[in-house]
This record gives sequence, C-alpha cells and structure tokens, in this order.
Amino acid sequence: MKKEFTEEETGAMEKVALDTVWEERHVAPAHYTMKIDSFSLLSDMVANSYLEQYESREFEASGYKWKLILYPNGNKSRNGDGYISLYLVIADTTGFPPGWEINAIFNLFVYDQLQDKYLTIGDGRLRRFCAIKNQWGFPQVLPLNTFNNASNGYLIGDSCVFGAEVFVIKSEGKGEHFSMIKDPSDGTFTWEVEYFSGLTEEFYYSQVYLAGGHGWKLQLFPKGHKKQRGKYLSLFLELDDCTKSHTVWKLFVEFTLRIKDQVQSQHHEQTSINSATAWDFTCNDVLAWDKKESCFYGLRLANCEIDARRREHLGRDQHVPISVTNLPFFWAVHHWFSASENDWGLPSFISLTDIKNPSNNFIVNDTLIVEGVLNRLSVLKDFA
Repeated sequence: MKKEFTEEETGAMEKVALDTVWEERHVAPAHYTMKIDSFSLLSDMVANSYLEQYESREFEASGYKWKLILYPNGNKSRNGDGYISLYLVIADTTGFPPGWEINAIFNLFVYDQLQDKYLTIGDGRLRRFCAIKNQWGFPQVLPLNTFNNASNGYLIGDSCVFGAEVFVIKSEGKGEHFSMIKDPSDGTFTWEVEYFSGLTEEFYYSQVYLAGGHGWKLQLFPKGHKKQRGKYLSLFLELDDCTKSHTVWKLFVEFTLRIKDQVQSQHHEQTSINSATAWDFTCNDVLAWDKKESCFYGLRLANCEIDARRREHLGRDQHVPISVTNLPFFWAVHHWFSASENDWGLPSFISLTDIKNPSNNFIVNDTLIVEGVLNRLSVLKDFA
C-alpha cells in the first residue's frame, strides 16, 4: 500500500527524486534489521562528529556483505539537511577482482511501531555498486519533523528501527537461443520400400537420416495403424535422437510426407498450408494428423459449414460429425517433437485401394518410394 503524507510533509519532500516510492507493508525486511535505542543521543553524538553518520555491522545478502549507513541529522552534502538519510554500502570487497561490479535492486525500511508496518523506500532501479561508487541510498527518506513526531510511529520512546533487503542480479550464463531454418539443404530423405506386396509385419522403419542436425526415420504401416488397419496405409515421421540431445529439448517441425508417383510425378503428399490443427472429435478420422499412439484423430476446420439448426445448440468445445467436401489437397502439418512426443504422422495417409491402383504408379516393380521433407525446423540451443 502506498504511503500517504500530509500536505506539509509532501511539500517538504518535493525535492526528492520523482521515481522514489514510499509504500507500506507488514512483512519485515528480508535481509537486515537495525534497531536503535536512545536515538536522540546518537543524533547528538554524530552532530558533534565530522563523520555525521552511523554505520551498521556487516550483514550478508544475496552472497555479498553490506552495511547500512544512517545520517540521523541528514546528509547535508547531498541535500539531506533536515531529513533522515539512509544508504546501503557494499562492505568487505577484499579479494574482488579489478573492475568488479555488483548490480542490485534494494529497498530500505523505517518501522512504524504504532501500525506495525514498514515504510518501504525504493525506486525499483538496478544500481551498480563498484569501487568508484560503492553506496546508494536516499538523502531524503523522511523529514526530521515527521520522523520525530511520535504520532507517526517511527520514533517511540527514543527508539526506532531501520532495515534493508538486497537482491543481486547475477548472470549465471543460462538462456536459450531460438531460430528457424527454412528448407534445410539436407531436409529431404527418400526411402525405397522393396518387395512391398510381401510385407507381413505390422510396421517397418526406414534407416536413420541425418537432416537439420538431427536423426530422423520414417515409419510405415503397410496395412494401416490400429483403426485404419485394412483400409489405409499409415505413415509417420519420427525424431530418432530426441532423448540423446543435450542442447535442444524441443523441436518445432513443419514437414511433408509423400508417396511418389514413379512415372508421371503426380505424387500423393500431405504438406503444410496452415489450414488445420489436430483436435479430438469422434468421427471422420480419415483426415487426421496426430501422434500414432494417441487415441484421437481429427481436424478443426476454420472455414467449414455446419447446419444452422445444429450450430446454435453447440458449445465452443462440443464435437460433432460433419460432412467435409471440396477441401484443399494439402493439410497443415506442424508439430513439436520432443522426448515425450517424438513421432507425428497420418494414420490414414492414403487408402489401400489407391496405393494398389496401377494407374497411380505408386508401386513399380513391387517397390514403393516414400519421402519425408523438412520444410521448416526450429533450433533451440543453450547459450554458451
């Protein structure tokens, strides 16, 4: 809660930096509290001393040692005459390397003993402590007449409490570098599946192809995967080395899967125009990109027609069977590959009827040619 001062107090503090903020809170300072009894005696003592200040003992915060410096009668050299002045100073710099610097955000505190609250003084700025400038603070924390007035709660029975909390901003060299590669030169890999008519296993893997700096392989279900078995050929792209990577934890990939027409180049492929996104609805699972181990298939279509009588009864997340016609030939395929989701593809890539139709030229000399193409590939690395 922001502290509100009287008009007189506000006028007395007009010269304070505009970005200094006074707020109140119940939580005590995180790092150091300094209680002073017989404040008036301390004030008289430093008034007769050329130092004009009191230094606290050293305290540790954020891995460094600090001190509070209090000017009971104000730091006159910094326009603090008539105010309480309070500073934070870095202490014990022995062993620091030449040119050392410490960047920190800090708050200073004065305790309101009547309301059991702490007046917090800060400006939210990152301050650089170094050999040339080893202290930062506020020459005008509170006007002395405000501080000395017992009704304000700061000085009760000649006793007062100050505090500090310090948060050092220290780079640990951790971070990430994200970039995208379009059409990597090694991003196309071709797999010739021989003796296609004699394939008896449920699925087959291609060799591992190195593309975009990672290992990839194609997985083919010649008679279909799960629900599509006996109806469609299923095809998936799998990231082979995702569990071994130490610098890249997740990959965004936009890719194309293709069955080649070996005569007229009228290939059957599914590629990206950003027209669809995988979701879960229970029918029309013919057109569905997804993980092969997922139990749902389907598409959310941005521009499909639903009968008005049905649409008005549908909530945002309700799923209904719809009739889809005149759809573009290409479909959006862009997915995150990771250790937990290392394969994506199409369970119903092409019907077995079409794949076996001689006029489509997909199987020539009992050989099927499958291709995978990486259209766009993300690179996510740690900072060195």
